[in-house]
Amino acid sequence: MARLSEGTTAIIKLGNEEVKFTLREPTNKELNEFMAERYSVDRKNRMKDRSLAARINFFDLLLTEVENLDDRDGTPITVDKKGSIPANWKNDIIFQTFEQVEIDIKN
Repeated sequence: MARLSEGTTAIIKLGNEEVKFTLREPTNKELNEFMAERYSVDRKNRMKDRSLAARINFFDLLLTEVENLDDRDGTPITVDKKGSIPANWKNDIIFQTFEQVEIDIKN
């Protein structure tokens, strides 16, 4: 029997090292709000891409653990210091984990 997970682990390789990020599973409401925040339409029907900021905020919301990552001074980066994690890492992790998901549907 298949089970839903409590969260997701994302690993980034830096040379010979691996940095591990643990994200909790979002609620349906959180996921819907994230999806809606990515793009907005103004009064002139022009679409504005806000996906980078939405992905960064979503990563920060879901992050529960950081392993094997230090700042430039050698101090471990924890959830409390998530602002030190590069924005492009956050963007890629959220995109690959929540937006580029493939589900095998059998008919």
